[in-house]
Amino acid sequence: MKAIPRPGVLLLVVLFLFSHPLKPTSSATIEAQALLKWRNSLQSSSSLTSWSLTHLRKLCNWTGITCNKDRTVSEINLSDSNLNGTLQQFSFTSFPNLTHFNLNNNHLSGPIPPAIDNLKKLTFLDLSNNVFDNLIPLEIGMLAELQYLSLLNNFLNGTVPHQISNLQKVWYLDLGSNFLETPNWSRFLGMGSLTYLSFSLNELTLGFPGFIPKCRNLTYLDLSQNLFTDLIPESVFTNLGKLEYLDLTHNSFSGPLSLNFTKLSRLRELRLGINKFTGPIPENIGLVSALQIIELHNNSFEGKLPSSIGQLGNLQRIDLRTNSLNSSIPFELGFCSNLTYLALALNSFNGDLPSSLSNLKSIPSSLSDMKSLGSIDFSYNVLSGPIPAGSIFQKAPAEAFLRNSGLCGNAEGLSHCNAASTNGKSKKINSKLVIGIIVPVVSISFLTAVAVCLILRRPSKQQGEETESANDMLDQRLTPPNGELAEGVVFVITLALECTHPKPEARPAMRFVAQELSARTQAMGSLTPRDSLQDRPKPLPVPFARLPTSRKLALML
Repeated sequence: MKAIPRPGVLLLVVLFLFSHPLKPTSSATIEAQALLKWRNSLQSSSSLTSWSLTHLRKLCNWTGITCNKDRTVSEINLSDSNLNGTLQQFSFTSFPNLTHFNLNNNHLSGPIPPAIDNLKKLTFLDLSNNVFDNLIPLEIGMLAELQYLSLLNNFLNGTVPHQISNLQKVWYLDLGSNFLETPNWSRFLGMGSLTYLSFSLNELTLGFPGFIPKCRNLTYLDLSQNLFTDLIPESVFTNLGKLEYLDLTHNSFSGPLSLNFTKLSRLRELRLGINKFTGPIPENIGLVSALQIIELHNNSFEGKLPSSIGQLGNLQRIDLRTNSLNSSIPFELGFCSNLTYLALALNSFNGDLPSSLSNLKSIPSSLSDMKSLGSIDFSYNVLSGPIPAGSIFQKAPAEAFLRNSGLCGNAEGLSHCNAASTNGKSKKINSKLVIGIIVPVVSISFLTAVAVCLILRRPSKQQGEETESANDMLDQRLTPPNGELAEGVVFVITLALECTHPKPEARPAMRFVAQELSARTQAMGSLTPRDSLQDRPKPLPVPFARLPTSRKLALML
C-alpha cells in the first residue's frame, strides 16, 4: 500500500520547484520599485511615463533602462531627459549589476551621495552638465572597475580627492568647469590607463600637477582657465610622447618654451595663449610635423618667427597676437598651404608682407574668432610696402592692416601705392637693380675709362723711331693713372661700391649715377697722353650732342 503524500509535503515540493524561477523576478521587482521611488522624488520627470507599477514585468523596456541576460538592470541612460531633482532617494544598493550610469545634461542638484561606491561593477559614470554641488565623494575612488568618469560642468567644490587616482582603469577623466581647488598633488598616483584628462575652468593654483607626467599614455591634456604658475616641467615633454592635444590657455605659466617641445612629435594642437611665456619660439618647431593649430597669443614671446614653420604642411591656424616678436614675416610661411587663419597683430613684425602669403586659402568669417577681420590680422605692427596680390588680402577689411603706416595697396582702407610709399617693394627691386643694371653699367663705364686710358697711352705717329725703340725696351705694362684720370677711375669705383650698399637708402639714385658718369666720362675723354700733357693745351670739353653715336650709347648705358 502506497503512502499518500501529505498536503504539507506537496506544498514544500511546489515551493522548491518554483523558488528558483521566482528569484530573478524578485530582483527585477526590487529594481523597479527602487526606480519608481526615485522617479517620484524628482520635481520633473515627464520623460519617464513608461515607468509605472502596471509595467513591472516590462522593466527592461522602460525608458533609459537596459538589462543583461539575467534580466537585471545593467545600464541606466537618462541623458537629456529634463530631470529635475537630486540623487538622495536613489537606492544604489539595489543595482549590484549596473555597469553604465549616464545622467548627462539634466537639472539634477545636491551632493553626489557617498553610497555611489555600492556600484561595484560600474565602468561608465557620467554626471556632467548638471548642478551637483558640494565635494566630490572620496568613495568614488573605490569604483575599481570604472573606466570613464565625467563630472564636467557642475558646481562641485573643495579639493580634488587624491583617491580618484586609485581608479587605475580609467582612461577618460573630466573634472572641468567646476570650482575645484588645489590638492596635494604628491599624493596622486600615476594613472597608466589615462588617455584623456581635463581640469579646465577650475580654481587650481601653484605649479604643474606632478602626477601628470607619470600618465605616459595621455593623448589629451586640458588645464586651461585655472591659476597655475611657474614653468612647465621638462618631464611633460620627455614623458608624454603620445600627446596630441595640449591646452594650457589662460593661466600664469612662465619661462621659455623648452627645446624638448619637439619630442611631442604627435602633437596636433598647441594652445598656450594668455600666459607669461617668454623667450623665442623654438627654432625647430617645424619638426613637429603633425601640428594643425598653434595658439601662442597674449604672451611675451620675442625674436623671430622661425622659417622652419614652413615645414608644417598640416598647419591650419596660427595665432601669435600680442607678443614681442620683432622679425620679418618669413617667406616660408606661405608654404603652409592648408593655413586658413593667420593672426600676427600687436607685435613688431617689420618689412614687407611676403608675396608667398597670396597662396593662402581664404575662409568664411564664421570660422574666425574675429569675425570682422576674416582669416588674417596684421594690424599694429611696423610692416611696410605694398600688400601682395591675392584674394586673401584684397578682400580683407581695413582693420586687418590697421596701424601699419608703411603699407599700401588696393585693399579696403589702404592708400594707393605711389613712388614715396613703395619703399618696401623698392628695397627688393634695388637689390635686383644693383645686380642686373647698375653693376653692369658701372662696370662698362669703368672698362670704358680703362679703354680710354689705353688709347691715350698709344704712341703718337709724330713720335720718332727713337721713341718707339725706347718704348720697346721699357716695361709695356699700363702705368698707374694719375691726375684727373686717376680721380675719374677712383670716382667710378667708389660709385660702384656705393650702388651695392646694404642699406637701400644709402645707395645713389639712378639719375645721379647717369649724370655723374656722363660728366666724368666726358671729362676723361678730353685728356691727352701723359707724356704730351705739357706740350698740348687742354681742349674744351666736347658737348654731348656732338659726340659720336657709339660714345653716346656708352654714356647712356
